[in-house]
Amino acid sequence: MSSTHQEPKYKLGAFGFLILYQAVLIGSIQTVPILTPWISEELPALEGLIGLFVSWVVLSALLCSGLIIVMLRRVEAVRGALISLMTVILGLAVLIISEGIFGFLIAGFLLGLSYSALNPIGSQIVSSMGEPRRSNFLFSIKQSSVSIGAGTAGLLLPPLAALTSWHISLGSIIVLALLVIAFGILMRPSVTPVSRVTNYPLRLADLLPLSGFLLFVRNPEGKRLAF
Repeated sequence: MSSTHQEPKYKLGAFGFLILYQAVLIGSIQTVPILTPWISEELPALEGLIGLFVSWVVLSALLCSGLIIVMLRRVEAVRGALISLMTVILGLAVLIISEGIFGFLIAGFLLGLSYSALNPIGSQIVSSMGEPRRSNFLFSIKQSSVSIGAGTAGLLLPPLAALTSWHISLGSIIVLALLVIAFGILMRPSVTPVSRVTNYPLRLADLLPLSGFLLFVRNPEGKRLAF
């Protein structure tokens, strides 16, 4: 069996990267709600509409679930997380230059696309690090990064926006994401699987909402990851 068909073995360094990746991603999603006072002051046309931003991000994540599962069949989890972070950076960059609701919708879609990869990537890394009891413990630790990301964003972004601007606050998240990407590049495993769930070719049905979940539960290897 060639090395391309082996399962990647993740170490604690990859798990540490997963914590940072999830924290940055969650913090990125929270940026617009946190910075609403400053954004509304500069862009009055968005006042009253910003509350829909997180809902749009979550809806976009649901719509993109099939696409993400297709991607993760072809790349390993850490590499998938790196792509996800690059998409986050693109979404934040669009937010910085946006002057109306159209730009915010594009940015929200990009953040949702990244967000849809979070749980599949986390499950892929955690489930391969040992027996179920250990995996459950690591998964509990992983979930703490949700609070870390949201709490840190809520604590640091408003003072930074007050001292500078909301654009610079978003820029600081981009810088942080770049640092996490640099760390993730060092944590990539040497083995990249060709396919983790199924080998059948790409179909249009794979790109439909919830198709990723259905793909997993149809295959024994994916049931544990799905649940």
